[in-house]
Amino acid sequence: YDATDGIIFLPEPSSSPYTATIKGTDTGTYHFDVLQMGTSDSLWKEYTNTVTRGSEEKYTVSVGTTVPVSEPISDQTLKQSVNELSLILTGLPTTPESKKIENKLREIAETDKKNRPKDLRNDLEQILHDIFILRKSLSDVPKRNATVVFIDKLISIYIRFIHDEQKIFNSSENIGLKNSNNTMQRVSSTNLQNAAEKGKLTSYRAIIYEKGVEYQLTGNAALSASNLSNARINLLTSLLFFRESISSKD
Repeated sequence: YDATDGIIFLPEPSSSPYTATIKGTDTGTYHFDVLQMGTSDSLWKEYTNTVTRGSEEKYTVSVGTTVPVSEPISDQTLKQSVNELSLILTGLPTTPESKKIENKLREIAETDKKNRPKDLRNDLEQILHDIFILRKSLSDVPKRNATVVFIDKLISIYIRFIHDEQKIFNSSENIGLKNSNNTMQRVSSTNLQNAAEKGKLTSYRAIIYEKGVEYQLTGNAALSASNLSNARINLLTSLLFFRESISSKD
């Protein structure tokens, strides 16, 4: 298949993997998007990286024939994935926190901590905390939205490269994280309700709260399925959104 206006449409995709080849016509950043349209659900995934003139990037792409595949590209390396985070970060303001994140991403890419899953887990969780600190300094809505794209990509990397390392996770820790989430969710919800009753603006805090609920539901479902890596990173993200909702003002 050849791309027409940058698009390849497969009306009846095969269940077998496809190979996607991206050829560089210049030096810069490219975006490779995969949209899967199932019988009752759809899923959009975007992959971003750099390319040079004449070079080629190849991806193995699996798509669902009726139900979307959660991660259509399975052969992306840790270095490629971390580079995506670095590209998103370049679109955010330069601050001490963003420089800290940049340095940590470079370290992960250079040392390839895929073979040191506990170190990789700790590094990604630290970056997650740091991006929420960075969010506090952002007043520009598009920039804030970019941090959510960054967070979602980080979660994807976390799950993809640590999923099989369940031994580095503790079920009781995840249950404690779930309980903390429930407490923070109630506090955040009560604060929003009280502020609304006093006639205060709550639109921004409500958006943050809803994001917290979104990740909370995903984390709880993963915990019920004993998917400890997925549960931990989503519940941790949820907790950070609830804390931000409580401390933020419109």
